[in-house]
Amino acid sequence: MEAILKAVQDDLGGRGIRHLLDAQRDAASLWAAATGLLKLPADSHVAILTGFPCVQHATPPTETDGIAGTFALAHSLLARGCNVHILTDDVNASVFQVCIDHWNVLHPTTRERLFLHTYPRGPVVPQDVEYMAGLIQHWIAIERPGAAADGGFYLQH
Repeated sequence: MEAILKAVQDDLGGRGIRHLLDAQRDAASLWAAATGLLKLPADSHVAILTGFPCVQHATPPTETDGIAGTFALAHSLLARGCNVHILTDDVNASVFQVCIDHWNVLHPTTRERLFLHTYPRGPVVPQDVEYMAGLIQHWIAIERPGAAADGGFYLQH
């Protein structure tokens, strides 16, 4: 567990994330996440939330580590027999759909257990979120927001 924590806290890109890290909190969070996922029954529904494109006006929009992290988690969850729901912004739909289509070619037996849900930008909560709240047993957010000086959490753009 310590090796995993060290790897995910390594600032390979030099983005200056050290101030976001807290050894005790992060270790407890990783332990809770890992044990929570291991306790899920094989047919559980798990949501992976990702997105936050950095360059929204590019075609396709540029995303950072969300895609790789999403599919690393999806691979592990699908191998355990879980149903995986990827939730992201509409602007990321085409990128994730291509990834899912390729995934399904490589892993046809998981085709019926990998789902993409995309949502428009804005404050209105999509109607199927209520349905999903009753369906999903575990929620995973790929992005790691850090608290600002006022205690709020914000995107960088």
